[in-house]
Amino acid sequence: MNLRASVLFSAGLAAAPALAMDYSDHWWNPAESGRGIMIEQRGARAYAIVYDFRDNGLPVWYIAPGLSVRSAAADAPPVLSGALFRAFDNGPGTTPRIEADQVGEITIEGESVSTARAVYTVSGRRSEQPLQRLDFADTRPEGRYLATVATADTAASVQPAADVASVLFTAATTPQGEFVLSSESAGAAGVVRCSYSGDGGPLYVQTGRTAAIRARSLCNGAAGTLLLREIEFTSAGFTARIDETGARNIAGGRLAALRLGPVPAQ
Repeated sequence: MNLRASVLFSAGLAAAPALAMDYSDHWWNPAESGRGIMIEQRGARAYAIVYDFRDNGLPVWYIAPGLSVRSAAADAPPVLSGALFRAFDNGPGTTPRIEADQVGEITIEGESVSTARAVYTVSGRRSEQPLQRLDFADTRPEGRYLATVATADTAASVQPAADVASVLFTAATTPQGEFVLSSESAGAAGVVRCSYSGDGGPLYVQTGRTAAIRARSLCNGAAGTLLLREIEFTSAGFTARIDETGARNIAGGRLAALRLGPVPAQ
């Protein structure tokens, strides 16, 4: 089966309804450096590039342009599956110049927001890889951020005002290299000021493209917890899922934060 490369690209990047967990990233197995998978996911469709080695040790690339994405629940890791192709160049002056033959199938089973397992066959040869997101940069959210938190699941085009809160987060790194986080919000109960510390581990953990903050909180003297997960950064700020207990009770919230600027000098 031969397909033009342009057809492969358009098939893999078609628009689709959004899913809760996005696996777009560079995935690899640290124990087998030199092999890995790059994934671009858009809703219920995904495109993947697999780089591997042949039995003779030579490198080889495969493409999976039309992966379907399914998930058992909104918060469940997805399963990506579809056909696997190998592209080749017919040489100058040929039409078409680039073609691709289907060589097998691939399934990428999500295990968590940052781990997965890939199983694929090439000409009857089966390969299996445990995968994790590749870490190459720490993008901890230093600065002041104004965050809007939506706390209700609703299909309405406008979020009910009672279910939206604004929180000012301040994040910084001390001269000793410690990441510190605080927040402030105002509402019917007055101003709520919170400080956060690690909940039995690092306060901030980055895994590939996403990050998480797990913390104990102290808000106006009341103890609680904070969980920010699936944190993703842009040049303007970050988005995340939020669960918080204590003075502010937020369950299953979604957060969008706009970066206001650096932390003012003390």
